[in-house]
Amino acid sequence: MCKGIEWEEIGVNINGEQLNHLRFADDIVLITDSMNYTVPMLQKLYVNSKKVELEISMIKTEIMKNIVLGGSVRESGEIINKQPCLQNAYKYVGHKIRISRDNQTFELAHRIGHGLFGELKGIFKSTLSLWLKRRVFTQCNLPVLTY
Repeated sequence: MCKGIEWEEIGVNINGEQLNHLRFADDIVLITDSMNYTVPMLQKLYVNSKKVELEISMIKTEIMKNIVLGGSVRESGEIINKQPCLQNAYKYVGHKIRISRDNQTFELAHRIGHGLFGELKGIFKSTLSLWLKRRVFTQCNLPVLTY
């Protein structure tokens, strides 16, 4: 579906190659160096997806821009009768992607927290008293989460 779209000049230049989209299963991330290209890219994707009888879910469509990227979503215009909204964070292929510079730190802390709860799941799901579960949480989880 993306192969027929002319995006050679759009995207971010990395080592002489234009990176303009990432695909995984039915998820697509469009990458551009200006907000002015965002809507035309989405419109081309919309037209090409219709050609192969696929449909873009505009409810799930989100736009996020880099901290230093100029332009605004409002300046870009509407995408298929829907004004896109700017997001501070979204989830792509199980990873939370955020605008701020602490993107990796946040994801790492999130995974550590989930891993710790996974290890102690047997205790938290057991019939032990709430007082004992709270004590395990306070002594084992809080130091790791607040480090």
